[in-house]
Amino acid sequence: MTMIGEENAVKLRVLIADDHEWMLDLIDEILGGDFEVVGKVTDGRAMVEAASRLQPDLIITDLAMPGLTGIEASRQTLKARPAFPLFCSPCTRRCNLSKMRLPPACAATFTNWLRATN
Repeated sequence: MTMIGEENAVKLRVLIADDHEWMLDLIDEILGGDFEVVGKVTDGRAMVEAASRLQPDLIITDLAMPGLTGIEASRQTLKARPAFPLFCSPCTRRCNLSKMRLPPACAATFTNWLRATN
């Protein structure tokens, strides 16, 4: 996301993790040109590795991925970077992200829960 009126503003760097290619593409499309998508991965292990290597500003992750789940991958990422912002998307094929109106506290609440359960 860029600041309005700032031509040289730096975009937030986002990593997207989901085991469905269509969802990766949909989230990427929704983010549009407002964010810089630095990576898209399809499993939790790849998310942990990409988060470490790419150092994104934000990770958007599915909760239910095969192998290492989004929840466990989030826990591992938070161990390495305790203040890291995460947004978890427990969507299914019936979910329409463009119509979702999630309160801003959702991501913070989930992140706090993950920290408390470590």
